[in-house]
Amino acid sequence: MNNPNLNQIELTEEEKPTSLAFGLSLYKAYKLAFSQIINFSNPYSFAKFFCDYIKELEKMKKEIKDHLESNNIPSGLSINLYNQMIIALDTIKKISFEEIKPIYERKFNESFYTYINEEGKMKSVFGAMRDSFNNR
Repeated sequence: MNNPNLNQIELTEEEKPTSLAFGLSLYKAYKLAFSQIINFSNPYSFAKFFCDYIKELEKMKKEIKDHLESNNIPSGLSINLYNQMIIALDTIKKISFEEIKPIYERKFNESFYTYINEEGKMKSVFGAMRDSFNNR
């Protein structure tokens, strides 16, 4: 399925404030996480915090998808709004990777993927140690 972008989804006038509030809350959460993560001095702690943040985004996305699949949408809201929320979550996750990865690599002089896999989940300790050893 091809995901439309946020601007291609039609919302009712009643849904637009909800959409805006959701987008703003995602942006604020990202800025808060970003301001905290850049202060970590330990690469593992940095990676763990990032993974926890990504896990929260994925949890929220799953909850929204569950509402869609069970057709449990409050009256006055549409499937379009829920689809827009999913796209917004995917977008903020992508932006998070794009902005945090180079900061990590400059700060710690190692691959961002030492402790994290491409989905934003922590690697096992042994997997991280193996990758770190192989990259030297």
